[in-house]
Amino acid sequence: MPDGATDPSWSPTDDRIAFFVGANGVDGGALFTIDANPANAGAKPVQLTAGTEGFDADPCWSPDGKKIAFRRGFGPDLAEMDIFVMDATPGATPLQLTEAKGRDQDPTFAAGDTKRIAFTSQRDGATNREIYVTNANILDDAHAQKLTEFPGLDATPRWTSG
Repeated sequence: MPDGATDPSWSPTDDRIAFFVGANGVDGGALFTIDANPANAGAKPVQLTAGTEGFDADPCWSPDGKKIAFRRGFGPDLAEMDIFVMDATPGATPLQLTEAKGRDQDPTFAAGDTKRIAFTSQRDGATNREIYVTNANILDDAHAQKLTEFPGLDATPRWTSG
């Protein structure tokens, strides 16, 4: 396991865990998966993102286990963060889903579907995070729907079908 592994996310089939490892402070972080079967205790992590395009973190599996959503942070102190989604295979090209100025993070797929992603965001200099929902398959930030507007909200959405 790489040093500093954090923020684990179980695959819906319970056979893999996605996580991230930070590197070089806020200038880099990469996503990994690892076999979660106890019988394979010596399994080696598989790196999904290079960690050189920004700080990749907050991995979340799609309900079908084929994709991983995550946030990619940029700039000093991660002043800019956007949501991305990619096939859960090494070398897959991430698709950017959000691009509004601010800090989009904590993505989670809608329970039982791969069409929507909820995430938190501090947009346009906001001091608290709000919850948004957007399309999980194309860059469609113009239609991201803001669900909350509460002073002091500091939420992390998690949808579940259980």
